[in-house]
Amino acid sequence: MEDSVNRTNTISLLFDFYGPLLTSRQSFVLSMYHGENLSLGEIADELQTSRQAVHDLLRRSERLLFKYEQKLGLVQKFQDDRQLWEECMTCLDALNPNPNQRILCERMRTILQKLADVPSEFGLESKEGNSDVSIIER
Repeated sequence: MEDSVNRTNTISLLFDFYGPLLTSRQSFVLSMYHGENLSLGEIADELQTSRQAVHDLLRRSERLLFKYEQKLGLVQKFQDDRQLWEECMTCLDALNPNPNQRILCERMRTILQKLADVPSEFGLESKEGNSDVSIIER
């Protein structure tokens, strides 16, 4: 069960980054299966096609997402950057600055918060927004 959830979360994250590179049909099937949790049969009924055709399209689309990540590495870069951001915030929290340095620390925190916002070209919002992307944690 956990592997299934982990795979679904991974595919959802890949879809967030690379979804615009897919066809509308591929996007529809992935979002219905992984996002809306519809069965292959329900999607097949919606598309007026066979369950097997939906299954094949789903698997090809998932493989394509993994291929994009293998070649471009945007998700890994995003996760690495997020880890560095968290480390910087932890270091700032550990500081006990004097009053003169406190303003500088708060400015650094503001800059890091702005850097933590997910670029809009990925179609995601930051955690403070009402994003449907629950797998991205800060």
